[in-house]
Amino acid sequence: MSVYEQYDYIVIGAGVIGPCVATALARQGKRVLIAEREWTKPNRIVGELMQPAGLKALRQLGMIKAISNIEAVHVDGYYLSYHGEAIDIPYPDKSFLKRIDTTPVPGAIQRGDEDKLVSDSTLDIQEWDASPTTKGVAFHHGEFLMNLRAICLAEKNVTKLEGNVTGLVKDEFGKVLGIKVANKGEYKAKITINCDGIFSKFRKELGDDYVTKVGSYFIGLDLVDANLPSPNHGHVILDPIKFQNVKKL
Repeated sequence: MSVYEQYDYIVIGAGVIGPCVATALARQGKRVLIAEREWTKPNRIVGELMQPAGLKALRQLGMIKAISNIEAVHVDGYYLSYHGEAIDIPYPDKSFLKRIDTTPVPGAIQRGDEDKLVSDSTLDIQEWDASPTTKGVAFHHGEFLMNLRAICLAEKNVTKLEGNVTGLVKDEFGKVLGIKVANKGEYKAKITINCDGIFSKFRKELGDDYVTKVGSYFIGLDLVDANLPSPNHGHVILDPIKFQNVKKL
């Protein structure tokens, strides 16, 4: 079965970028189809500390409320420990905001409050606004992502599609016309935007140089009620550690 309903845009992937792109386009009056293999909350550690620039982008997109009601914690800067000597690195003073572009994305502010933070169980908006310095925020990735998706799917011009995108629909000249979805057929749009991550299978269509190569790994720990050297800071510990009798996994 093929579906030939013409959307203005198709967005592949509902990670962090996909819902933001789809929301921005929908608020500009475009009809958007956003496709994701699974819409359930992911359980993984990815980007748990959002820098002030990221929050600025969320405000400009009218999606800042995505950090609300997920027990997010404000971050004032970094704590850096190097060979036992420590230093605090605060985030910049708010005065620098006057020197950069903070204009909202066209159409992003519909009701007038989409760029306003609200207080919840862990964030105090009065304290936030009274701070002379900018702030970051720490949260669980999965909960933040579900908020982004909820904001996106609340837009009347956005259509949700759950399914595995298996390929692109192209004409005889190689122009992309839409997507192929397993067991659901074809969906077409004027423009297709791929936001399904660095391991996207579509990267190889652009060339071998675009295919992601894994060069390292990291291990994430979820610490509960840990006593940190500097609360409300991101911690970078650069101390010499000797590993003995470590076997490669």
